[in-house]
Amino acid sequence: MLQLTASMESLKIIPARLVLMKIHEGYTFELIGPGGERWVAGSRFESAIACVRAMMSLKRNADNKKCFRKCISGDKQHYFVVMNLEGELIASSDLFKTAAGRDHALLYMQ
Repeated sequence: MLQLTASMESLKIIPARLVLMKIHEGYTFELIGPGGERWVAGSRFESAIACVRAMMSLKRNADNKKCFRKCISGDKQHYFVVMNLEGELIASSDLFKTAAGRDHALLYMQ
């Protein structure tokens, strides 16, 4: 996945990486930003193949706003979730204290 940051003077491409992880309950993934920060954590998947399919869906649909939903937790923190085209949850962001923080992170995702 590539993130594009544009300015009047230049266009800079900032790579992010998807990391597949084996966990006790199956498989998951993380999308890691160029500074090493976690942008989203994947759901739990029973097989590596299902997890890779979710990763590919995230990569393929990163610019599709229909695949992202802004949410507020019970304790009023902000986050977003990522869904595949069928509407199934495939990943969620960390919690943010403000809607602006969440929205800024979401812009980096798209």
